[in-house]
Amino acid sequence: MPRVSIIMPTFNSASFLFETIKSILSQTFNDFELIVVDDSSTDNSSEIINEFNDLRIQYIRLGKNHGGPSKPRNIGIVEADGEYIAFFDSDDIMLPEKLEHSVAVLDRYSEISVVFSDCLRFSDSGEIYPNTLLQDYSGLRNLLKESIEDDFFILTSTDAFHNLFCENYIPTSSVMVRKNVFDPVGLFDEELINGDDKDMWLRLSSCYSFGFIDKPLHKYRVRVGSVSNRGVVTHQNRIKVMKKQLAHDLPVPLKKLAKRWIAKNYFCIGYVYQSQGDMQQARKNYLKSNQYHFSTYSIIGYLKTFLGRRILQKFR
Repeated sequence: MPRVSIIMPTFNSASFLFETIKSILSQTFNDFELIVVDDSSTDNSSEIINEFNDLRIQYIRLGKNHGGPSKPRNIGIVEADGEYIAFFDSDDIMLPEKLEHSVAVLDRYSEISVVFSDCLRFSDSGEIYPNTLLQDYSGLRNLLKESIEDDFFILTSTDAFHNLFCENYIPTSSVMVRKNVFDPVGLFDEELINGDDKDMWLRLSSCYSFGFIDKPLHKYRVRVGSVSNRGVVTHQNRIKVMKKQLAHDLPVPLKKLAKRWIAKNYFCIGYVYQSQGDMQQARKNYLKSNQYHFSTYSIIGYLKTFLGRRILQKFR
């Protein structure tokens, strides 16, 4: 029985898979299984995965594509034998001590059930961005009052949950959890093409305290055209995540924040449709934005849709 099960969904990521899997197999902590769930790739992903003659790798190929990582992640969780479960994206890179550090804090601190860390960002060309991803996340930084040990902090369930309404400060590839956390909260929401990660962090933080390792333990690849960059679909899924929270008995300040996030994403959808010349859909979404949070920007956007595309281009 491995201590850790690493769940890695993948779809048409053949050009990144070798480097990603190699970084996982090179960890200083070796008691793990890697469950690669292929969401029906059409490239040569299977050939690359099968090149690794390592008994720790379990390869599952799905018969059809599900459009996002939630279904593959859930299949991986069900198949996992580890005490701890780590999530990792198929285009990111693990730094050598990631698993070792994450397991160590979960072993030492029974009061936390989730641990995450900071990460570096890099481009497809390999260029490393100057700052870590979480360096300027002010909401998270305000919660880090006193470290438990070097570079390690504990966030209470309340603090972790409330701050997620301000910023999604949890990189998916940094997360490791105790497997039993899914018993009360359930698995990833398969109706969400993206945003399923934030939805899960909200559900987990409503029940558990989080540990934060304040140093980069993986490299996050910034890609154009990834699932997280799908325009209207991205905003629609963010709206679904916040509407799910509004269905609960939230404190008034969190209700206001949730409504503002919903309004912001409806506004963004309206702007996309306006840019495409679909004024009817643009008006519809600007109006929905204003229903959740009044904003002069939504009003102005709505009025602009009556000017016509040519006039709008002149304004720009």
